[in-house]
Amino acid sequence: MKLLATDMDGTFLRDDKSYSEEFNDLYKQMLKQGIQFVIASGNQYEALACKFDEEIKNDLYYLCENGTKIVYQGKTLYKKALEKQDAQEVLDILKEDQECMLVVSGDKHAYISKNFEDRKDFITLFIKNIVFVDSFDEIDDEILKFSVANFDGKIEDRLEVIKRRINPKFRVV
Repeated sequence: MKLLATDMDGTFLRDDKSYSEEFNDLYKQMLKQGIQFVIASGNQYEALACKFDEEIKNDLYYLCENGTKIVYQGKTLYKKALEKQDAQEVLDILKEDQECMLVVSGDKHAYISKNFEDRKDFITLFIKNIVFVDSFDEIDDEILKFSVANFDGKIEDRLEVIKRRINPKFRVV
């Protein structure tokens, strides 16, 4: 074995977002055997790296933002941003629903409407590098992905509407 990859939430991390201290010793053994440990997650790099001790966090590879960005030793090795026209097309559809919290994941930051700034304490549990914006039109960044969340329990209904409206070349998950 040369590589071991794991998801974080519900796999590597416990419910309280911690991991077993035994991992640090196991990780040292993996390194001695030439096995690279990879974090694969839909989360933002900053939210992933802060979970690990300083002595190992820069040795890990991070496949973040659902694989649209790969970071190693704090440097981006790979990123696949949406074409500007495609990003704008999706953004125009998603920003119509003012009840949903739209997260625009860019290369530099995650962007969320200032309308949700009162939920910052909750949001920062999941996203560390956030800019709250008056308008999504002011974003000057390469867009990696979009996420939506809502707080009324009707996200499935909203996702069905999005799936019907969005270009079939995009995947809604």
